[in-house]
Order: sequence, then C-alpha cells, then structure tokens
Amino acid sequence: MPFIVSLSEFFNYIFYSILAGHVALSFVPDEKKPKIIIPKPMLLLSILGIFVSTFGPVLQVIYYFSDGSNYFNQKSWSILTDFQVGKAWIFIGWMATFLWMTVYVEGSKYLQAFWLLLMILAVGYASHVASLSFWTGLFSHSIHFLAVALWTGILIHVAWFAKNLSNWTSFLKWFTPFAIGCMVIILTSGFSMMLVVVDISDYINSWVLPYGQMLLLKHISIIPLLAFALINGILLRKLSAQPNLNIRAWLKAETIIITVIFFFTSILGTSSPPSR
Repeated sequence: MPFIVSLSEFFNYIFYSILAGHVALSFVPDEKKPKIIIPKPMLLLSILGIFVSTFGPVLQVIYYFSDGSNYFNQKSWSILTDFQVGKAWIFIGWMATFLWMTVYVEGSKYLQAFWLLLMILAVGYASHVASLSFWTGLFSHSIHFLAVALWTGILIHVAWFAKNLSNWTSFLKWFTPFAIGCMVIILTSGFSMMLVVVDISDYINSWVLPYGQMLLLKHISIIPLLAFALINGILLRKLSAQPNLNIRAWLKAETIIITVIFFFTSILGTSSPPSR
C-alpha cells in the first residue's frame, strides 16, 4: 500500500505541474515565450490523472481502518465525508470536472486558473501539516505546492513541448526573476512546514527514522537543482547566442532533477513524521 500511495503522490505532482505550466503560460504574450504546442488530450488526461492519483491517500486511510476483507463499506463512506483527506478528494473531483470541461471547450484562461487554484488549496487542506496546525499548514502547503507546480510546469512545457527557442532571451527576462521568487517561496514555506512537523533541535536525530532520511535526501537533492537553476537562468542567458549550445538539454536535465525531488517528497507523504 505505501508503494501505491507514493506512486500516486509522485504522479500527482507531475499532473499538477503540467496543468499549472499550461495555465501560467497562457497569460504570457507569444513574443515572450517559445512556441509551445501541448496536445489537448495530455491536458485532459492530466486532469483525470489528478482525480485518480489524489485517491491514493484516501485509499491508505481506508486500508488502515479496514478489517482486512471488506475495504469499501459504511466506514469507507464516513472516511470520505468526515476525514480531511476524503473531503478534499471529493472537492478536487468536482473542481477537476469543471476544469476538464473548461479545457475541453478551450474556455477562459481565468476560469482554468480559478479551478486549478481551488484544487491546489484542497491539496493543502488534506496535507500532513494541515492536520497538525490547520491554518499554518493549509496556507504554507498550498503556497509551497503552487510555487513548485508553477516553476516546474513552465520548465516542463519549455523543455519538452517547445517547438523552438527563438524567444529565449525574452523568455528569460521574466522567467529568471519569476523562478527566483518561486524558489524563495518554496524554501521559506518548506522550512515553515518542516518546523511544524519536526522540531529543529531534533532534525539530526530524525535521520534515524524513514521520514527524516527522506527529508535529508530531499534537502540534499535541492543542491544540484539550485546549480541547474543558476546555469539555466544566468549562464545560458549569456551563452544563448552560441549556435551549437543545446539549451533544451539543460532544461530537461533540470526537470529530471525536479522529478527526483518529487520522488523523495512522495515517500515523505506516506511516512509517519516524528510528531506522530
């Protein structure tokens, strides 16, 4: 069960990032971004994927309270209606339905952003940290998740779906400060969430636990990510005029590092924090 839940959490980050990148780039003028073509079926499948993958934590709770033979019974229904994780999944299901219809008919980008933002707030509502400190957890996790999805999503679209990089310089003029802002938000909100779950004086001691080990690996993996962000945001901006430079390869490498961090984060989501 932990493997299934971790896998669902991992893909949940990917799906949200794809959608967040799509919505964010729809607000950017064409002359300030590369030409990006992402198939509509991929967007629709990402929305469906969120609905499926967010059921993973719900399934974990159902499994925990089951008698080992009958998983879906009256108790399962009470988990959907009484537990934060269950109520969040139902809410995400409705918002995902509205987002799916809006994307399908190529509706307003503002409406797409609205549905997606509500879905991200639901993720924060169902988070570990929100169960320990509701308002702090809700907003810190939601802001953290939003910043991660926006930064990663834009990178995924530019690295894997851009048809050219003709507007690379114009793109970096706004994306570099945007990425720096996202990183500051990610680090600040991530640190505030860690303080809720792990006492700072027990941080090193927590390494003996699976949760602490994954947290340490996640923190270590941020170092190469910062290095790639520096290369892609500053050095490549100066070297972009060189014809033999494969910019997209560097961007793809950065997205791969991010997926590694997603992997560690997905395991954290299924591990018991020291406070528990």
